[in-house]
Order: sequence, then structure tokens, then C-alpha cells
Amino acid sequence: MLFVFTNARAIRSCGLARDRYFCTLTPKPFTKSSMAEPKASYSPLIVALKIVLPLSALGLLVTLFLISKPMPTQSQLPFSEAKRFDLISDQKITAPYYSGMTAGGDSVSLAARKILPDPAKENTVLVEDIALLIKPREAQQIRLTAGLGRYQVEKDELVVDQLVEVISDAGYRVSSPKVLVKLSKTWLRAEGPVEGRAPNGSLSAGEMEIFREEATQGLQIVFKGGIKLLYDPGK
Repeated sequence: MLFVFTNARAIRSCGLARDRYFCTLTPKPFTKSSMAEPKASYSPLIVALKIVLPLSALGLLVTLFLISKPMPTQSQLPFSEAKRFDLISDQKITAPYYSGMTAGGDSVSLAARKILPDPAKENTVLVEDIALLIKPREAQQIRLTAGLGRYQVEKDELVVDQLVEVISDAGYRVSSPKVLVKLSKTWLRAEGPVEGRAPNGSLSAGEMEIFREEATQGLQIVFKGGIKLLYDPGK
């Protein structure tokens, strides 16, 4: 359900192999005439803190729901099951916002209308009306919107499966029934059918994955399963 789009300082190479359509984005090297050498670089400690601290803040936010005392038993508090569910639902945070950096060095931010505990699963919170923004180092912005998602604390995984859509600044607009996102790393997988519009036509695939294996490597975009690219010269 997603594409990454290059800018003027990125090199994109694409290919088709074994029913897999893939693109690799690598940053275009800078010359001395285009950019001066930096005087100093961040220490490994500073780089690590830029990743760990935002994730720790998100963990503390989620923990507000998960470390509360267990609800009294029926004999202690004679409420109906419906009433208990209402009490759980009242524990929520409105307009939460998270911003941080992945292990691959890409910026990621997440905003929502509200988050609340998932009464059906432990260590899980429900996230409503999601707006996710990813800013890769060498590409234009990637935006994901969804009606509902679940953040699983132990897996550090956001699963969105309602009205999921991905839009890019380069003219791509695709949808998927289910998308998985890792907030601590640059990784996103859209389960099919993945369908949408491209700048010069339409496309569909069984699955799409966007990831960066190492911080020094380029961003990978891989499509798998029944890939169809329909070119429209009129676009």
C-alpha cells in the first residue's frame, strides 16, 4: 500500500526478478562544490538517544493504561459486564502525538484522535483516526491514514486494518486492507490486494514491503504476487 519517492538527490534503480518488482533508493553523493564537509558528526551516543528517547516516551504513554490495578471481582463490585466495558473505555488519551527517529535514520511521526486500552488483548492499545508520516533520508514524504489501528507493545508493532490509504508527494495513492508498521525501524508491509494510482497509470500487487536493512543502505520497495502495472500515456 505504499511507495517511496525520490527527490533530485536520490538515485532509483528498479528491476523485476522472480515475480518481485523492487526499487532501491540510494542517496546521490555530494561534491565539495555542492555542500561543504560538516565540521563534526554526532557521536554514537547522541544518535542512539534520538531513537531511544522518543520510543521510551511512547512506551510511557501506553503504560498509563497497562499498569493500572486489576478491576475488582464481581463480588467486590457488582457491575454488569456492559458497565465494566464502559469503565475500561473511559480510560483514554485524546489527540496523542509521537515523533521520533528509526534505527535506519528516518524521521517518523504519528498522530491520532485518541488511544484507549484494547479490552480483548493485554499489552495492546487501540488507536483511532491515524495519521502516520515517514520522512526517508533520500526520498519525499510518505503519508499513511487509517480509521483504526492496534499498537502491540511487546512487538513494537502498529497494525492498521480499516480505511487504510497511503499517499505520496510524487503522485501515488494506494490502498490496502491491512498494513503493519514498526515504529523503531524503517519497515512497513502492506498485505494485498494492494491497489491504487501511479503518476502514469494504475497498479496492483499481492503485497508490498518498504524497509531499510541497514542504516547505511538504501530504502527498498518490493512488490510481490500478481504484479500488474497498467501504463496510461494520457496521465
